[in-house]
Amino acid sequence: MAIADRWLVGAGGLWLVVAGYVLMLGFALRNLPEWGSVLVAVGLFSNLLVIGLNGGMPVRGVTAGAQLGGHHHGQQPSDRLTGLDDTLYLSPLGETLSAGDILLASGVGVVAGFVVVRGRRPSLAMTA
Repeated sequence: MAIADRWLVGAGGLWLVVAGYVLMLGFALRNLPEWGSVLVAVGLFSNLLVIGLNGGMPVRGVTAGAQLGGHHHGQQPSDRLTGLDDTLYLSPLGETLSAGDILLASGVGVVAGFVVVRGRRPSLAMTA
């Protein structure tokens, strides 16, 4: 069992995951002027919403209610917003992604690309 799987079980683990998403969402919102940050914020909010409503991230194509470690579980009929849960299976990687994951990864790619193209901003010490 991975360390993360031991830390992220039960209600305490769920609150830890939710708190982490809230902090990351706050960071993304603070950086909205940066290109791609809107995608990052929407992806994080989408995942946070699904995890909060369902007590974890449902995964389509897995036995209903099966615990997959951390905050993932098999999709159940009672789960809400199932269109935003982990639905896209990437067989080469053995991973299942949600719409929020795709938006988040796209946003991070855009932010990273603009940082590389634009270069480092001059610091106050460099302009004085």
